Amino acid sequence: NRIHYDYYIMEFQELTNYNSFDELFIRSFFSFNIKLRKPDINVYKHLINEVSINPSETLFIDDTIQNIQAAKKSGLNTYHIKGELTDLFTDGKLGPEIIRDLV
Repeated sequence: NRIHYDYYIMEFQELTNYNSFDELFIRSFFSFNIKLRKPDINVYKHLINEVSINPSETLFIDDTIQNIQAAKKSGLNTYHIKGELTDLFTDGKLGPEIIRDLV
């Protein structure tokens, strides 16, 4: 929800060299904006259609295995976070060890 996002983005800015996720990704989506919630398959279909992406060239990151499983059914590449989102970053950049582990 928006309240959690506002809190998290402040923490994200303090811990990284970025102001928003949009500096890292072409586009980011949040349930409170698109009015759809994971793991409903329609969320993933909406994202794929909204930006005309090729699911096999797209990375979906989440900390909930149900969301990962639904995203995989949509053809998206996935990464299951088992710690904090900020663990993905080294010196403000997505670490190469994460890219190697993507499946």
